[in-house]
Amino acid sequence: SIVRALRLAASAASRRAGPGVVRSCLLCALGFLDVLVRFFNQYAFTHVALYGKHFTSASRDTWALLVRCGIDILVQHDMIGSVLAMGCVVGGLANALVLGAWARAIFDNDVHQWMPVVLVVFLIGAGALLLVSAVVESAVAALYVCYAEDPNALATVQPHLYAMFVNANHAMPMPQASLDGDDLHRAAEI
Repeated sequence: SIVRALRLAASAASRRAGPGVVRSCLLCALGFLDVLVRFFNQYAFTHVALYGKHFTSASRDTWALLVRCGIDILVQHDMIGSVLAMGCVVGGLANALVLGAWARAIFDNDVHQWMPVVLVVFLIGAGALLLVSAVVESAVAALYVCYAEDPNALATVQPHLYAMFVNANHAMPMPQASLDGDDLHRAAEI
């Protein structure tokens, strides 16, 4: 993207010219802008995937969604990303522990032979879970966009999930659909 290219150009110029307060502030601002653009694009592309819109109209709808829902979408994105990243690290460590013990038994305590196996197994395990985590994060983004756009659809299709959404504490109140008596009874059982 253009922001990423500007960030790389500013970083290269900063390395040649040496450290400076203005350059550091510029790099920080460009980094923040890059994160915002990637975050915005994730939800704009979610609109494209869900509704088959052009990117420009999806961007307008994404902006309206962010204005309407406020900080809640940012908190959701940060929490999901942190949990998934921790899961990748824990999964990589579990792989490294199990297969590292196996490699240590095979290579008779020779650190130079079994330690690279442990590192490679950690990277493979964490990388595999990272791929799965990307799918989960996309699914959460799609669910959030669908719920923010039309909560009545979720109430109709999945009343139990809708009840959990409604009962959760939101930073900003989300629109609510009406539930009939049967749906309220089933939601109370959860």
